[in-house]
Amino acid sequence: MIHSLRDKTLFITGASRGIGLAIAEAAAREGANVAIAAKTVDPHKHLPGTIFSAAEAVEKAGGKTLAIQMDVRDEGQVTEAVRRIVETFGGLDICVNKASAIDQATTLETELKGFDLLHDVIARGTFMVSKTCLPHLLEALNPHILMLTSPPVMDRKKLARSLHNTIAKYTAAMCVIGMAEGFRDRGVAVNALQPRTWIGTSAIRFRRGEEAMRHCRTPEIMAKPPARSSAGPRATIPASSRSTTLSSTRRASAISRNIASIRASRCTFPGPCSTRRSRPMSGVSSRRRVRWARMRAASSSRRARHERHRPLSRRARCLDRLAQPAGAAQCAR
Repeated sequence: MIHSLRDKTLFITGASRGIGLAIAEAAAREGANVAIAAKTVDPHKHLPGTIFSAAEAVEKAGGKTLAIQMDVRDEGQVTEAVRRIVETFGGLDICVNKASAIDQATTLETELKGFDLLHDVIARGTFMVSKTCLPHLLEALNPHILMLTSPPVMDRKKLARSLHNTIAKYTAAMCVIGMAEGFRDRGVAVNALQPRTWIGTSAIRFRRGEEAMRHCRTPEIMAKPPARSSAGPRATIPASSRSTTLSSTRRASAISRNIASIRASRCTFPGPCSTRRSRPMSGVSSRRRVRWARMRAASSSRRARHERHRPLSRRARCLDRLAQPAGAAQCAR
């Protein structure tokens, strides 16, 4: 668990703009060394930001930086970039695979050029950058690999909407699962980060227009650190309250929210031995209240039916006969 990014070295691909730049600035504010790796050197006519403007923003945020022009599809450039990072900062602690491409065409609309681009950048690039960084990460005190991808859930609708894009994302997700298990015993933490909503990056504005930007969240939400808990500090690897990893983070957070809502409601679960009445359930959804009310009604009905049909014990029969009027038969010894 990383408590602070001070003096840690991060290698972030695709960090010239958007989410990559937001993560780089957040790390720089904690005093980290950030290597900015991207293709853009000259300003793009549609997409703002270069590796030099990103490096300047990181330095203003308080971190040390190294701007590297690199294409994640080129193995030689990736190897040279990692060598320069280790030579400049003396090591590597965190690898963030942010470099990506967008093409959400349907199956009939997909061109093989776009298919190859997505798989070269998202699938092959993610694997190659992680593989190249791993020998140096294994020498670090607390190494991490972070990938921005969705979990490999076999969603038929998602696959139907954009098959080639989803396949590329799933390949990156498989890299997360395989590397996490393969290097678990060697101390390398491998996780993924997925936004639950669209993020308002320049690529979304260019592809979808201003109307789509109205439904997006800002890239800074992806670099927001998680809330500190009373149990102690948590990792400051950029994470969002509306994002999840491929491990059980989403399931654990959902369970935590349910437990928190139950505690806030101070409600007593119905049971055969429960005699207390439920207290006000503030903060609990109406659907849950209805479900609990039905459970309480069913439990009360079961208890009444059980009491009605339960055979009386010998002591209960004796007490019942003693309560009868005078002249009635007394209880036999």
